[in-house]
Amino acid sequence: MDEIFAASGDVPLSALRNKTRDLISNLLNPCKVLPSHSGYPRDYRGLAYLLDIPLPACKCPDPTASVLLSWEKAKNPSVADFLGALEEIDRFDVKDDIKELVEADQLEYNQRKADPDCKNAVLDLESDAHILTVDDVQRLEKGLQPQNYDAFLLYSDDDAEFANEMVNRLETQYQLKLCLKDRDLVGGVTFEHEAIMRLISERCKRLIILVSPSFLQSPANKFFVTFAQALGIEQRQRKIVPCIYKRVALPQELSYYFVLDYTRTSPLWNFWDRLSSSVKAPALAIGPSTSSADRSRNRAIQSSVKITEVTDSEVQLDPAQWVCPDKTPELDRKERLRINSASGGPLAQKEPEMFDGKKKEKKKSKMTVLLSGLLPSPPTEAPNGKRWFKRKKDKVRAASE
Repeated sequence: MDEIFAASGDVPLSALRNKTRDLISNLLNPCKVLPSHSGYPRDYRGLAYLLDIPLPACKCPDPTASVLLSWEKAKNPSVADFLGALEEIDRFDVKDDIKELVEADQLEYNQRKADPDCKNAVLDLESDAHILTVDDVQRLEKGLQPQNYDAFLLYSDDDAEFANEMVNRLETQYQLKLCLKDRDLVGGVTFEHEAIMRLISERCKRLIILVSPSFLQSPANKFFVTFAQALGIEQRQRKIVPCIYKRVALPQELSYYFVLDYTRTSPLWNFWDRLSSSVKAPALAIGPSTSSADRSRNRAIQSSVKITEVTDSEVQLDPAQWVCPDKTPELDRKERLRINSASGGPLAQKEPEMFDGKKKEKKKSKMTVLLSGLLPSPPTEAPNGKRWFKRKKDKVRAASE
């Protein structure tokens, strides 16, 4: 295995084709529970921590590809460096699975490097779907990945002259790579708006907009600004850099931004320096700290904290403490009257005999008392056949006599 990848030290990581990168993403995107022997997670997170690369956003569809892309932007790693990183996070299985694909990518890169016009080189048929700009075509001929840009410049056709001046200054004086629709977009793109949206979301860190009266009158420009705003909220990063070229009342969606005013005159204000600094600022996603100092501090905190497992015998309670009592403590009559009187309860209106557990007899009316002597009293015993009726009949006859 080491002999096979020995020659990969001269092959840049950008030479890996899309098929190889998709396989790497499928193997490293699933999160692993068990860490490596070095303490790194055995997935894309461990790769980001090891390479000191910011973790991608939570909703990133392909975090491994984002980590590799950030690594290529920060440095110029080789395939050998990537394979060494896989060994550091104990992912030898990934190294074995990508063996044949890496060999094919290495062979194609060497053929292109030896003879750029070689027609026997195997072309990646899927790469045409990723070609959006003229720079992508030039990089494909060298066996490299599509071009990434520092910013996409969005402007109105009436401000094309000032846009050309901005491109010359930022690319020559400040070494920034800008993307323009009229200059960089290749012909034959199926849907122009879709290509620009892909460039803004996947290839460009910022979106520079030249605000002017004619810019605000363009529905297409408003659409791209709204798309970039939603993208910045989703990725949780600063995406739009508004620049005022001509004085105009800002719409509500742009009034909350700090704008760079080209017409502003002040000895302490340098428009071009401020613009280049705003574009060059790294677009870091909000996530766990990835700096070496923060990682060392987190490890020290984790090592100082000790978690002791509590056994069942230590948390066992007495039954009297966890069994709910089925009866409340009994109170005397005066105490219950006092509590109910203070709370305005219904027991305060009842007779004291109710608290002794005795049923109160119903008070008889005067009419009932008078008639009780005239009418016969109800039977005190239950009927028991003919003998009971005979005794009753005798009592009635005796009363009538």
